[in-house]
Amino acid sequence: MKDSYHVLTPTSELDLNGSKTYGKMFESWSSQFGFKLMYGFSKHISVVVEPGIYTKKFHYLTNYAWSDTIDMMDFSKEIRFNNNITYFTLPLYLRWDMLKKQFSPYIQAGGFFDFRYKSQKAAYVDGMIDGAVDVNNPDLLTAEVSWNDYVKKHQYGIAGGLGFSYFSKYVVISLEVNYKMALNPLFDDRNRYSDLSGFTTQFLDVDDRIKLGSLNAQLSLMIPISSMVYLKILRRTKY
Repeated sequence: MKDSYHVLTPTSELDLNGSKTYGKMFESWSSQFGFKLMYGFSKHISVVVEPGIYTKKFHYLTNYAWSDTIDMMDFSKEIRFNNNITYFTLPLYLRWDMLKKQFSPYIQAGGFFDFRYKSQKAAYVDGMIDGAVDVNNPDLLTAEVSWNDYVKKHQYGIAGGLGFSYFSKYVVISLEVNYKMALNPLFDDRNRYSDLSGFTTQFLDVDDRIKLGSLNAQLSLMIPISSMVYLKILRRTKY
């Protein structure tokens, strides 16, 4: 979900100056690390908590072009803005294991609450409007600043996913994929035009009102803290 905001107001619908083109989901990869706590009410129903830390990344392109009618000169630039936001996260799921066997697929659904740790924004600028900016070229990195004043301290939303687990004698190995969708806007509306970073003046940039989703895959290893037979986690009682 996105509501766009601009520094300059277009004079016509054909004027594309300042329009943002966001990157696709799988163009921005990041990493995560955390712990997994699981309490089983039965062999089918469990509650899962996955506290951890992860980085959310996304980017967008803007471009501007002007013509000097006096000196007959043209000026253009294209800018790529990279946003990196690191969160402490606390997801909570209700999980349903489909089978009572050692190898069991499962689905889970719930919600999450994220606490912002830090955020940064970088601007890469080149002089050619072609729909791409080379972020691997260090000469194009024009500015990189903290973005904490613009990003809300908390994010919350719904989450769900699926995966499968293998229950061995001493450990449980799981591979899962989850999707998280935020229900509140990412940026603080009060500071949109504050220009605390200087990006509004230098790059004619302001944040849109967006709600971001994220897709993550994770591999986990769980070790029981009590007798697995007593907790009814084992799919087999004899080995």
